[in-house]
Amino acid sequence: MDYSILCVDDEPQILSALHRSLHRYPCTVLVARSGQQALDILSTHKVEVILVDICMPQMSGNQLIAQVHRLYPDTIPIVLSGQADEKMLNQILGETSFHQYIPKPWDDEQLIELVSDAFEKYESQVINRALEIDTETLELPFDELTPEKSQELQSALETLQRMQSALVQNEKMSAIGQLSAGVAHEINNPIAFVSSNLDILQDYVTDIHGYSEAIDQLLVTQDLSLEKNNSLRADFKIDSIMQDILILVQESKEGINRVTRIIESLRDFSHVDRAEIQPADINEGLEKTLKLVWNEIKYRAEVEREYGDLPLVSCRIGQINQVFMNLLVNAAQIIETDGLIRIKTTADEDNVYIYISDNGGGIPDEIQERIFQAFFTTKPVGSGTGLGLTISKSIIERHHGELTVESKEGIGTIFRVTLPIQSAE
Repeated sequence: MDYSILCVDDEPQILSALHRSLHRYPCTVLVARSGQQALDILSTHKVEVILVDICMPQMSGNQLIAQVHRLYPDTIPIVLSGQADEKMLNQILGETSFHQYIPKPWDDEQLIELVSDAFEKYESQVINRALEIDTETLELPFDELTPEKSQELQSALETLQRMQSALVQNEKMSAIGQLSAGVAHEINNPIAFVSSNLDILQDYVTDIHGYSEAIDQLLVTQDLSLEKNNSLRADFKIDSIMQDILILVQESKEGINRVTRIIESLRDFSHVDRAEIQPADINEGLEKTLKLVWNEIKYRAEVEREYGDLPLVSCRIGQINQVFMNLLVNAAQIIETDGLIRIKTTADEDNVYIYISDNGGGIPDEIQERIFQAFFTTKPVGSGTGLGLTISKSIIERHHGELTVESKEGIGTIFRVTLPIQSAE
């Protein structure tokens, strides 16, 4: 989702500094030098977050926030001021409400964190507002639905679908961000030996060039004999070089192909899914996902594959691969060392079944009941969003499938993904 933030301050230098501080955050930054100018911008632009200086002439910050609450109730205000103390903040809070307060001068990291929190709050508000459909509307018989009520329901449904798609994509990007160091490592390894091979090939080209010049000299003096040619070939190690060149070129091609496959897997995974549901090879999707997460797994566990003969499955394969990534990374992270991850696929007439299991010690019973809840996580702060399994379950259910878990503490965990062969949303 494309976000916008409106910064409102009567000092141009402050607006410029805010623009610089926010350039790292993926959002559009708009600026206004007065409350009225801010309202003019809000009337023509969709703005999710507004950052407001309290002390401004003509229209104060809290007066502007009150107007924003009245006209644009979903927009999240953040207060910015160099003069606010606790008493002033309490007074402002008594007159209106705001998400957070940040002082002047500000810390860039704190500012980014507050803005990020505000955008998350905006998402939650919009979803909740869409869910707060008038109960009477839902209980009306179909033939009594007015065009206005039908439009209200349609608008709420579209909002929920739009926010769900944004949430899935945001979680996907978060997963890629957390895996980026590992993916870089998997790319750097083949690049390193391709670079080393090129250095050796460069030396070999120099030797071959020297041999060629020596042969030319002997041809000029008409003193080239088979014995001298063989002697020169031995001196320059031409036979060994020619044999080694074939090996170096083949290794380099394999290294480049490996990098290409990783990049293709990353590209396939990271793009925003198209609307079409298409036939897809589930086993191939698992292999592509393994390439992306391999650096997370290889130091912790062996991977056993048992792929069945599967039909093509109608699905959004990018989203299904996102589920596989989440399950595989979770399996790897619960294993400390010398573990085992098993991947098994089977099919019957109607469904395909994907089993991802690990021997990482299992999940306690009291936690099993909560693992699919939004924002529930046992990982350290900053190691996850707490949405991975929630979104994974949602993706599978949108494909009319099922995601289940079986776990025994001290033994291990099995996640089972069931997907209908002919899936539709």
